Amino acid sequence: MQLSIQILRVVIRRGTSRKTGNPYTLAEAQCVYQAPNPETGVLEASVGQMLLPRGQEEVKPGDYDAIFTLRTNREGRVEAVIARLAPKLQAEGGKPGRAA
Repeated sequence: MQLSIQILRVVIRRGTSRKTGNPYTLAEAQCVYQAPNPETGVLEASVGQMLLPRGQEEVKPGDYDAIFTLRTNREGRVEAVIARLAPKLQAEGGKPGRAA
């Protein structure tokens, strides 16, 4: 599934796993996205946090096309997560948007 999102801010958390002792980096994007309401089909804007994929922790605020995949979280719940981000191209001239 692909959605257009606007990243407002990225919060990076670094630490060491208590369980394994290995270092980790988590990047959460505070973003706005539009998705169809399942009952009406009308696009509705929502604001929330999304975990960024490894290797894309240094993403700058801007407009992106996000490709999502499904995974099972620690509680056993299936959730959608960003698999890949690409800067959104503007309609005129095909130049990168604010995400460049």
